[in-house]
This record gives sequence, C-alpha cells and structure tokens, in this order.
Amino acid sequence: MFIPQPFDEFLEVRYERITDTSVKVTLSIKPVFTASSGFIRGGIISTLADAALRNAVSPDENGR
Repeated sequence: MFIPQPFDEFLEVRYERITDTSVKVTLSIKPVFTASSGFIRGGIISTLADAALRNAVSPDENGR
C-alpha cells in the first residue's frame, strides 16, 4: 500500500511496487517542471526521491 500525499496527487506521481523493499516512482514531465535551460527542476527530482523513500518499506505493526 502506498502512502497517499496530496502533493503527489497534484503532480500526478505514479507508483509501482517492484519488490518488498523497492518502488518505481514516475511522473510525466510537464513544461512547468523544467527550468529555462530545459533541465528538470531540482525540486521535482527531490520530490520523486522523497516519494520513493517514504514508500519503499512499509511500516511495521508498531507504526515505525
């Protein structure tokens, strides 16, 4: 189960479980996600990394 986040929903982030401890996180690149140089903004990349880390491992039964 993935942890729903309103910001991820806004960005249309998609999740795919690969193994018990890994997840693939993707989103379609929109023009607003790029800087004038054409590169993806660092905040978008950081958001993907954050989403992957918080969804890679399910919390145990004690909520940790």
